[in-house]
This record gives sequence, C-alpha cells and structure tokens, in this order.
Amino acid sequence: MTVHLTINGKEIEAEEKQTILDVARQNGIYIPTLCYHSHLRPIGSCRLCVVDIEGEKVPKAACTTKISEGMKIHTNSGRVLKMRKQAMELILMHHPLDCPICDKGGECDLQDLSYEMGIHEQPYRAKKPEFDIEPFCTPLIRQWPERCVVCLRCVSVCKEVTGNAAISLKGTGYGAVIAPTAPEMCNSCGECLSVCPVGALTEAISPVRGRVWQIERTRTTCGQCGVGCQMEISIYDNLPINVKTDGVVEEDPNLGTLCVRGRFFYDYPASDARLTRPRIRKGEEWIHADWERAYEDAINHLRETIENHGPESVGMIVSSRLLNEDLMTLYAFARLGLKTPHVDGAYRLDLAPQLEILKALTGGYAAGSLDRLGESQVVIVAGGDIDLNAQVVANRIRIAKRDTRNKVVVINPFKTRLDKISDASLTCNVGTETPVFYGLIREALSDGETLRKAEGWEGLSGQ
Repeated sequence: MTVHLTINGKEIEAEEKQTILDVARQNGIYIPTLCYHSHLRPIGSCRLCVVDIEGEKVPKAACTTKISEGMKIHTNSGRVLKMRKQAMELILMHHPLDCPICDKGGECDLQDLSYEMGIHEQPYRAKKPEFDIEPFCTPLIRQWPERCVVCLRCVSVCKEVTGNAAISLKGTGYGAVIAPTAPEMCNSCGECLSVCPVGALTEAISPVRGRVWQIERTRTTCGQCGVGCQMEISIYDNLPINVKTDGVVEEDPNLGTLCVRGRFFYDYPASDARLTRPRIRKGEEWIHADWERAYEDAINHLRETIENHGPESVGMIVSSRLLNEDLMTLYAFARLGLKTPHVDGAYRLDLAPQLEILKALTGGYAAGSLDRLGESQVVIVAGGDIDLNAQVVANRIRIAKRDTRNKVVVINPFKTRLDKISDASLTCNVGTETPVFYGLIREALSDGETLRKAEGWEGLSGQ
C-alpha cells in the first residue's frame, strides 16, 4: 500500500510499513545515526536520528517510527538539532579522547559525528567506570570496553545474523558493558567487530597498524571456499593487515558478512611458517635446496616409483585454494603425464556429501542465487552443518527467516545451530539423507493438485 508523506517540504510516496529513516535514505535526505545498521533490526539506542513530526509533542526516533498517511516530518528543526547534540555529548561523557592511537581513528563514526555537530569539548563529566570483565569470546578480537558507546550493534548481529548470542549487555546505566555471556557459542566469525562503529572491538591478528590514508584497500573475492564472498583487503607496506567489508555491505552473495576464515585467515601470505624455498628430505631432516635440485629430486622419485610399482602407485593431493585453471593443469599432469587417476584434495571431504545429494535431487550441481532464499516459502537444509561448511550461507538463511518469516526445515543426523530457528528438524541416520528426501517426495505426491503447479512435476511423478 502506498503512503503519502512530506519530509522537509518534499512530497514523497513510499510503501507502508517502512520507517522514516528508510524513506529518508531512499530519497537522499540525510539523518545521522550511530546504532543503526542496514542489515539489523532497528535498535533505537543512540537517539541521534530523532526528527520532528507535526502533531507530536516530542521528537521521535526515525529508525523505529513507521510512516503513516499524511505525515509531515522535519529532520533539521532547532530542537531536533539541539537534542542530537545533547545526546552526542552524553555518549561522549566518559569516552576516551584517544583518537591518535585508536585503530578507528580517521574512519570512526563517532569521530565523524562529533565533528559534524561541532562538538569540541566534553561538557558533561562522570566518574569513569571500572570495567572488570572476563576476556572476550575469541582471542582473534581485542575488546576496549572504555571506548564502547553501548550502541548494541554487536549484540544484535551476534544474535540475529550468526545465531550465536555469545555476547550481551551486562549492568545498567554508565556502568553497562558488553561482555561474553555464552562464550562457548562464539565461532570467531568477527561479525561483532565488523559492525562496531567505534574502536571498542579491534582485530588482534596483525601486529601492523596503519591509518586509512596510509592503506590501499583492494576489493577481492574470498578464496577460502566456493561461496564467492566479497571483501576488501587492507594493504600496508605490501602486506595484508586486515579484512574489511564496509564497502561491500550491499554486495552479493555475502552482504558484508564473513566467516572466521574469510575475516581472519588473511595473514598466511606473510606467515613465518610459509615455505619460500624448496626443501628435500635427507633421512629424518629437511634441507633447503635450489629449484633445479628440487625438480630433479622430485622427478627421480616419481620415475623410480612408477617404474617399480606402476602409475597407480602415485597420487596427487592438491590445495583447495587453487584456481580452477591451476587444478585443471595439475589434473592434466596427473592423468596425461603420470598416467595416474589418483587426484584428491580437502575440498572433497568438505563438500562431496552435499554435492552428491544435490546431484541426486536435481541431476546436476546447478544452484540458485542466495537472493532466492528471501523469495522462497520453504528452505530445506540437509546433509551437513552449514554453519561449519559455509557460515555465510547460514547467515543468509537466518536473515531471510527474520525478514520474510519463511519456513526452515533441517535434515541432519546431528544437531546444528540452524535447529534454533527451524520449523522442523528431521533427524536421520548418517548417509540416509537422500532416502528421507524420497520419502518427502512420496508424501508430496499424494497431493497431486499441489504438485501439478510445480515445474518438473511430470518427470518427478514418473519416477
């Protein structure tokens, strides 16, 4: 249903059930926010997005107020600007002015808003709270509780998107602090880190720090698995120092979310454990050698093994991080050069069961876009723990469930985190997922009128 309203004298048509903030952003009207994030439910904790609505006695938070027919809104009235500045000054009451050493310096939302509102001092004073909390859920992230503005973004994303609920708000008033409440549920994905608008959570991997103007940020595709997540790698002095998703929050397929591998496993190119020179074994020891010696040693061993035991005595194990072109080259070398059929890799152990089920059901490996999750009335997850194998896909399922209230069915021999939001959880024996699907098909076939409306019904009913 279309709603007509006015913002700052501009007549606007919008869809019912949208918030004032949604409509304002869609029409290029700026309203400041700190706790709001596009992929989270409105929190309404910072009160920086207040607006005046004609007929209302007090300003309302734009992020939580739904639009209505004939609404007249003013985003920059005198009392609104005054309330925003006061709210910001209260937020800064005991926030340390350590911008020169804070990791977020130069790209901090709080810093930018303070400058925008012309706040040059802290007019309010309060006794600095003493934070006595246990270590953060994961050693990959460092917590700075004195910098926290209690916007609750991290708590919301941990609950809504990842389904972990590992952190929560402890205490009340200015002594309130974000703390681990279920640390055993944390899977070190770093979503809390990615949505923090200040420097209260920082990554603890790279020993190198750099300001935004010193860093070259390169957009790339994560190579840890086949989901194709978009991310930005920060490069300082030719070394990767962190991974960001600020510039790809609206990009498919991950919408700015990442798993622990994508967010934190960026340092292996510069790892001290990485081999940069060939090595050959001498007895029980490894010694460094030049490339010519290493090639010769490898060729001699392969030739001797094949001559004595045949080609099938040789196998090749490949990395799951290789490009398709590299894999094809190695596969051709194994089949045509070594004459062996034995080529394997870790990716087979991770994905083979799911791929076999998909092939049995669809006749191929084709899969739809993750956007279809939000369009589907029912989402079925079978054959593995998707949070372990592809956490970003699990995050998209939870987001779709939250936003569209679709049905989620889990078919698995073990309990998974998706069971928490599932409408049905079917437990089966290991390796029997495919027969369970055939049983579901048989039950569905009993309702022919429904299935006749589905594409491919004739082929299915003939099996």
